[in-house]
Amino acid sequence: MFLRPPKLNEELLGLLDTVALDRDGRIARKQHQLAASLSCLGKPIDVLAARRRPDKPVDKELFDPLVDVGRLLVDTFRTETAVRRSLVLHHVAEELRPSLNRTVAGEFLFGDNLNDVIKKAKVLEQTTVELRGKKDSRPKNASAPTPWRNASQSKGRPSGGGHQYRTQPRQNPPPRTQSENRARFAGAPCSSRAQPPKPNPSRRR
Repeated sequence: MFLRPPKLNEELLGLLDTVALDRDGRIARKQHQLAASLSCLGKPIDVLAARRRPDKPVDKELFDPLVDVGRLLVDTFRTETAVRRSLVLHHVAEELRPSLNRTVAGEFLFGDNLNDVIKKAKVLEQTTVELRGKKDSRPKNASAPTPWRNASQSKGRPSGGGHQYRTQPRQNPPPRTQSENRARFAGAPCSSRAQPPKPNPSRRR
């Protein structure tokens, strides 16, 4: 049986960008080469198995190494398939990844019925949300006011004793004009002004 790389599901073609599609195509071409190598290796294995007789067993020195090489090639082929799936799952919505990860690769990378798998996953997600119910987004102590909140809200309201707090900040008086400053300094006492120097009587003769 000739191995063929799994095809990318049609549902995922519109999801991947050009870079992701090109990367998937390169890995698929590598799988084609692995499949061709397995096909070439299978012919000598078949010839050796056909020559086996009751009186002449198969030559194990040739047969066993060829079988081991075939197993390694098959394992590499499956590893590349797993790599392709993981790269595609990176672009899928997180809630759908577990369902797609449970599919088995065959002719297509994520199985032959990917559309049904996606529908079942969405129905299961909706059912889970309904079973959980709506959670109250408010905190438990939202209705109980905090002390600092009471103090800030009661500010400016009359208390039981009839007193009322100041609701507006205290305003500073407006600055004086230049004419007001002159009038203020004009009425200042003489001691605050600069006095002229007194004459020295010792200099007079």
